[in-house]
Amino acid sequence: MCAQLTAQKITSWQRWVHRPQRVWIRRTLFQVHLWVGLGIGLYIVAISISGSALVFLPQLRRHFSRSRIAVTLSGPRMSVEELAQHAQRAYPAYEVDNIREGQSPREPDEVVLERGHKRIDRLFDPYTGLDLGNRYSVLEQIVVWLTGLHDDLLGGSTGALVNGIGSCFLTLLALTGAIVWWPGIRNWRRSAKIRWKARLPRLNWDLHSAIGFWCWLFVFVWGISGIYFCFPALSFNPRLSSSGESQVSIFVSPRSLSIHVFTLWPAHFFLCLPHFISAGSIGSRRRSGRSSGSFPQSRPLPAL
Repeated sequence: MCAQLTAQKITSWQRWVHRPQRVWIRRTLFQVHLWVGLGIGLYIVAISISGSALVFLPQLRRHFSRSRIAVTLSGPRMSVEELAQHAQRAYPAYEVDNIREGQSPREPDEVVLERGHKRIDRLFDPYTGLDLGNRYSVLEQIVVWLTGLHDDLLGGSTGALVNGIGSCFLTLLALTGAIVWWPGIRNWRRSAKIRWKARLPRLNWDLHSAIGFWCWLFVFVWGISGIYFCFPALSFNPRLSSSGESQVSIFVSPRSLSIHVFTLWPAHFFLCLPHFISAGSIGSRRRSGRSSGSFPQSRPLPAL
């Protein structure tokens, strides 16, 4: 009789603390966690691989960057307009987006051409107009491609929107995972460990549970900061428009701007922030529009 009375008096909170498996909301969130995970599994793999590869950008740049090309001084240097005409004749299917002049007389000029969402970077001899080849090595081009994949799924503004939705689902996955993980006050330590001698189904569960426990904060911060970067209208976003002005929401106070910049950016990139800034500048240039008027005489492009 006492046991029955005790069972009747137990509150929902006590049931959650001691026996969460019997709480209906946990069973519901388990299904949400399961199907969301299945739905965005490939997305998470793509974003994780591309982001992990970009961590090693400085090392790849040191070892695989294209060697510098020196041009021969032969007469007067072409103007930006003349060089643009040579590039346009060499690539009639593309449109010249911008030109960066070399920093020294023997350094070739860099010409960026665009066709739809595709952009190519070519080096041109500023004295003869000769095409000297791609600005980047094959590996650097792969890094540029991975940057676009990580930034906007290679889809421009539409890809950035999809990426932001994926970040929302990743955040939902982290939140539901934290609730589903809780095994009860007596078993929580066991759920943070892996029993390597267990059978395969149990080992698989332990791996998922323990890795989820120890990596939860990383996943949650990546999701929240990913939403922030993909939806700049929600708050301040330190991207630059084609005119060089920061895109700042008028609803954010100046004090909160510094909080956003100095917490979410390092949080998303963690200790790899300098590497991602170098890679992210390539992606921001892909999204920037063409400026009106003549081509800029010296517009720095990312040096990989």
